[in-house]
Amino acid sequence: MNVPSKEQYVAAFSRCERSIKGRLKILLAHHAFPDHTATATQLAEVVGYPNHSAVNLNYGLLARRVCEEMGLRAEDIGGQPTDWLATLTDLDRPEDHAHVTLTLHDNVVAALKELGWVES
Repeated sequence: MNVPSKEQYVAAFSRCERSIKGRLKILLAHHAFPDHTATATQLAEVVGYPNHSAVNLNYGLLARRVCEEMGLRAEDIGGQPTDWLATLTDLDRPEDHAHVTLTLHDNVVAALKELGWVES
């Protein structure tokens, strides 16, 4: 999958900000980790979710909404609904899904900075 441009992320985040507001805390917490890399378990601890499954579900729903704003369909990102998150992050998926390592794409980081949602 080709990673969308910073401008595509800025436009999509701007258009869907209200609908992702409750889940946006995951994305912003993710940005705060060193190298913008965290596991779902680490994100759950920081944002107050009960476990990695809750993060995976909510982060995936956020990613799907952003994809929809960019006009991307499941087929465009790998064909599986579970691939929505790949539009925001690189995923290292070991067999233990509690420890999937997620790293934000550089264009996502740049878009968050341009929107003023995180510090430069």
